[in-house]
Amino acid sequence: MLAEPDAGPDAGPGAATPSGAAEDEVDLDVLEARLDELRHVDGARSLVGPDTVTWRVFGEAVVLLGGARALLMQFAHPLAQALVEHQGFLADPGDRFHRTLRSMYGLAFGDGATMLRMAREVHEKHARVVGRYASSVGPMRAGDRYSANQIAPMLWVAATVTDTTVHTYEALIGPLSLAEKDQLVAEAARLYGLFGIPRERHPADWQAFRAYVDGMLASDVLQVGEDSRALARAVLATPAAGSEPAYAVLRRLTARWLPASLRTAYGMDSGPIARATGATLEAAIRAAVPRLPHSLRICPARLHAERRLRGEDGPDPGAVRIERLLASMLGMGRRHAYRRCSRARAMHGACLPPRINSGRRC
Repeated sequence: MLAEPDAGPDAGPGAATPSGAAEDEVDLDVLEARLDELRHVDGARSLVGPDTVTWRVFGEAVVLLGGARALLMQFAHPLAQALVEHQGFLADPGDRFHRTLRSMYGLAFGDGATMLRMAREVHEKHARVVGRYASSVGPMRAGDRYSANQIAPMLWVAATVTDTTVHTYEALIGPLSLAEKDQLVAEAARLYGLFGIPRERHPADWQAFRAYVDGMLASDVLQVGEDSRALARAVLATPAAGSEPAYAVLRRLTARWLPASLRTAYGMDSGPIARATGATLEAAIRAAVPRLPHSLRICPARLHAERRLRGEDGPDPGAVRIERLLASMLGMGRRHAYRRCSRARAMHGACLPPRINSGRRC
């Protein structure tokens, strides 16, 4: 499971319980009790709305460029590595990037019914991901039980999304104040309650959140092994023939933005030319964002939500066009035809930084 670092008797939010402890797992009754607390929420606005930091930060389309960073942070956890054993997890690994983005934006902008449905669907899928570690990884011992519905792994996944979103926003848009970060963390605690994470287990403010993430990065919980690298290759490999330019940018920015310890562990440290290229790409995007029209700067999920709040039926037409363009860039429309080649390329390390791959070039 995704246990937090060892905690003493006075540990605060995020303190770990013993490995595999039943009380650390969200069952269906617990989830429904938490969802019942949210039934009073306005169905159109859901848990957050236009006046929140979540809408402003997640609403910037360029934030999606951080999705791979969040995934690689998750893949360093023993539970993600254990998932390699589950049939189908790597059958179409590139789709995981798309699913992560869909979940991020569904949480931030979905209406009440969508969010409740998503919470139940995620819980049901997680309930099928159970087992025992085949070998010892970090603090996890061979034979320890894991479950995707354990609170600790879900808390780490949630934290990687919040941490990555703030990092990407500040890199490409501008700084957030401490008060804004505190509000974003408070809103995240409410959103991730949809998956059964108790409010008291989620950091209460930015200082506590930073301490939790930095503590995880410094602990022996996160271990980048061969399975982690295989998952990283699978996500960062180009999913369709025409997507290579976009994915080249994604790989360079992901390497630039990863926490230093994980960047080294994944073998994504690069020379001065590559680092300069990453800095140049970041600066170019940051300069271009203010010049974009609203229909391109704002992510489609927020455009759909704004239309919903105006009382207009159906999806936003402009957002639909952008979604189709993004789907093409992600290779979603052609993924089934490209899947066999993409998977082979991903698992053999094609198109990744030299220290991850086998030395092949596209």
